[in-house]
Amino acid sequence: MNFEEILKRTQTGLDYMLRAGLEPELFAFCWMQGETDAMDEAQADAYLTNMTDLFNRWLRVYKKLAAPNGIAFID
Repeated sequence: MNFEEILKRTQTGLDYMLRAGLEPELFAFCWMQGETDAMDEAQADAYLTNMTDLFNRWLRVYKKLAAPNGIAFID
């Protein structure tokens, strides 16, 4: 799944909550990934950089919905 698909799915859920009169707050970003990228040394070496980039992009998009203590990253 690419970043745009993640945004689309998240926005669908947020839109549903907003239409229901709710005020969503984001407390955490949870990422579950398989281990197959660990089989390739270059992909494994790039993992931290790629995950940091993904989380920072997520924060830029959803910063306004962050819970009072911010958004945690669960990997």
